[in-house]
Amino acid sequence: MTVKKQVLKILENNRDCYISGNDIAKELFVSRNAVWKAVNGLKNDGYTINSVTNKGYMLSADTDIVSAESISKYLKYNLDITVLSEIDSTNNYLKKLASDGEKEGKLVVACKQTKGKGRMGRSFYSPDNTGIYFSLLLRPKYSAEKSLFLTVMAAVAVAETAMVYSDAKIKIKWVNDVYADGKKLCGILTEGSVSLENNGLDYAVIGIGVNVTEPESGFPDDIKNTATAVFPGNRAPGDAKSRIAGEVVNRILDMYYGKDTDYISRYQKMSFLDGKAVNIINSDTIEPAVVIRIDENCRLVVKKENGEIKTLSSGDVSVRVK
Repeated sequence: MTVKKQVLKILENNRDCYISGNDIAKELFVSRNAVWKAVNGLKNDGYTINSVTNKGYMLSADTDIVSAESISKYLKYNLDITVLSEIDSTNNYLKKLASDGEKEGKLVVACKQTKGKGRMGRSFYSPDNTGIYFSLLLRPKYSAEKSLFLTVMAAVAVAETAMVYSDAKIKIKWVNDVYADGKKLCGILTEGSVSLENNGLDYAVIGIGVNVTEPESGFPDDIKNTATAVFPGNRAPGDAKSRIAGEVVNRILDMYYGKDTDYISRYQKMSFLDGKAVNIINSDTIEPAVVIRIDENCRLVVKKENGEIKTLSSGDVSVRVK
């Protein structure tokens, strides 16, 4: 790790507090001049760092730059983090790494996606400076059928993180969308590779896009009535994106590693669809139905118009407009 990155890590861990250049130099076993050069380099990168004689340096609480250092301070787990200013899709980037043998626990984060991906081939609006977009690589010993649980974990993690910062009513639309007061806050896409030897997962990539704030000019016309953000408007705490990413990943991994085993019941309680009239969207048909519940395997149980009870483990549904 470079001196500049080490200094940034110290400043992030002491955000909004002064720490002397001498103390930083001693901690890193470098000269005061090396610290000074690192601080100036960070300022040139856009960081707001205050310098006061006899007090030292302070990273402003309003600094809104996402970095591995800004995220890692919120993580309970030791992950390998790559932060990109722009990428087509964090899922695409991480799937390539996974295919090349990348280890479990790789986290790829972007501040902008040019081809953000949603389920069923849809796109996910991923503009610069307003959201946080990240993908986590796991190598679970799951059957392909159990991969649904990974999406459930992610949805619960995002929903419960959003509840910390938002007074809105947070709900989950089966299987992967998080809503706040009836508008979409987050999209989740889990992709993976199946081993032909045992029909198990070789790897899974959980991709998450969270609208942290609204774009200054508002959401595009096609989603302006259906999209929202954790912080409505375009103002949020300076490290909101990093904090949200870190807290969501912590919650996912707590569930994944068995430290949190009650997530299915919480997922069921947060269901956005219970009792709602919906359309079941298949590749070439649309079937009207009414949602009964989400079962213990996180499948959607519906009642079709002919009275037939059907259980869905995949696919998509939309709320029917009466």
